[in-house]
Amino acid sequence: MAVAGRSQHMAKVLDRPLRLAILVDSLDKGGLEQVVYNLVRSLSGSHFIVTLIICSGDFGYLGNKLVSDGHDVVAVGNDKGRLQAILQERKIDVANLHYSTCYYETFCRLRIPIVYTVHNSYTWLTNQEFKARKKAYKNMSAFIAVSSQVKEYFRQRFSIAAESIEVIPNGIDVSDLADAKLPMRQKYGFLESDFIFVNVSSFTPTKFQGGMLSALKELITIKPNARLLLVGNVLDLEYHAFVMERIRDEGLAACLRIIDFVPRQELARLLGMADCFLLPSLQEGWSNAIMEAMYFGLPLILSDTGSARDLIKENDIGIIVPNPYPSINTLNSQRIKMIAYDKRPANLESMVKAMMEMIENPEQWRRKCSNTRNKIIGDLNVEQMAHRYGQLFSKVLSMHECK
Repeated sequence: MAVAGRSQHMAKVLDRPLRLAILVDSLDKGGLEQVVYNLVRSLSGSHFIVTLIICSGDFGYLGNKLVSDGHDVVAVGNDKGRLQAILQERKIDVANLHYSTCYYETFCRLRIPIVYTVHNSYTWLTNQEFKARKKAYKNMSAFIAVSSQVKEYFRQRFSIAAESIEVIPNGIDVSDLADAKLPMRQKYGFLESDFIFVNVSSFTPTKFQGGMLSALKELITIKPNARLLLVGNVLDLEYHAFVMERIRDEGLAACLRIIDFVPRQELARLLGMADCFLLPSLQEGWSNAIMEAMYFGLPLILSDTGSARDLIKENDIGIIVPNPYPSINTLNSQRIKMIAYDKRPANLESMVKAMMEMIENPEQWRRKCSNTRNKIIGDLNVEQMAHRYGQLFSKVLSMHECK
């Protein structure tokens, strides 16, 4: 494994492989889950012994894939006693918690240092959840934020010292994308003359599918060949029903296609036949789907959140549209829902303008994005991500051992 070969210094503090526990609530489908899946696969080797701990009672889609590949995966079924037994049996040296703070007391009790990964700006937390997390974060040794925006929001909201937060962008494994055979558009009901905007995200208010429908409705009156392809599973049944009702009521069915969760090889085919990647989410962390789109040279239309400003510089490979709210600090669950259900959001004009620009100048944007695949392969790959994670784990453990 490339990561293990490049990180021989990582476990020298112990003169043996570092025993790492990665903890996640569940490992079914989604961007966070894909990051954890990639970390387990990439860090497991001669210098890391990795145990994946899933808080829920089942492994999930990606968890089962890891089990099939022979990785050490344990579902503790929300049993604190079982978690403690696993940590002691595996003689865990350091832990990496993803989103969840559940059972952090168990790691503290066993004097296992914790590195916590912040995957998003957690605007939806209730006051009670916020207080509980702020208390938990005081017991963490270090933090990883997936983007500079996520770091800044996390630092301010939870009063965390900036020097204890390291920004490590998500990386992707392109092995499932490299040999994708592109299908005929007709298979999915598209014409060669259609201009396809593709969005890859679960159906949930933060992903703002309703805003995309509003933009599409405006756009097709000017550019009737505009099409929208929505790819993703349903996380919020109520919001999905709202989106489907709008499609019916506003006569948009002929202008879009919805495809449920698909394996990455199939997703690669869908991205490969599209013309532009559209992700106007109300908030993001570091979207894997953006990087997958970049691998296929798609120009980007992104809202001003998550990794947008880390990836797009002066409209080089895409357009950043303003958010339909003044500041991410104003967001909470109620505000997100209100915006997500708004049929004329505040940034509608900006979205339509950006989509118009892509349709009117497709060759120019394709030329601009002709080198984005090399960036994914060279800088934003899973090996780079895992290498930096591994370095931080060793640093944290070294400091812990010196106390």
